[in-house]
Amino acid sequence: MTPDQIIGVDLSIAHTGIATSRCTWTADTTPADGDIVDRARIILAHIRDALAHTSQPQHIIAERHFTGGRGAPSDTLLLHGIIRWELQAEHIVWVTPATVKKYATGRGNAPKVAMIVAARERLGLDSLDDNEADAAWLRAIGCELAGHPLAAMPKVNRSALDVLEPLS
Repeated sequence: MTPDQIIGVDLSIAHTGIATSRCTWTADTTPADGDIVDRARIILAHIRDALAHTSQPQHIIAERHFTGGRGAPSDTLLLHGIIRWELQAEHIVWVTPATVKKYATGRGNAPKVAMIVAARERLGLDSLDDNEADAAWLRAIGCELAGHPLAAMPKVNRSALDVLEPLS
């Protein structure tokens, strides 16, 4: 498994972040009528486009929906369900938000700006929005799990991955 076989996906109803070995971007996923199924189709098209430019075999590292507090909004849960269903044949590793934050910053409750700063300082990525930073960190997690770390991470950060299986 090489780094160019791994993509990171930060699912969002309006702006999904996607990171590949070539680039990181935010996909505007807002259709004219705002229907969640149409949004899912747009997101899937962006993910499939990223996969088409990625070496085989492929792994997608995606952030799981937030399950804390009073529960995630129904549209977010529906979006995640559609994406999981459509991509079930792909190699997908679902990572909790706390795991991504701890790997990136050393803190499982880091704010969005800390994720962006860490991506700039550790991964050398500038001009990222929060969706892109999360996608970049998800991809970095996949690369670390595949034995090709993108950055030298402190032990406390790497300990966030102890709950995940290595990629093969």
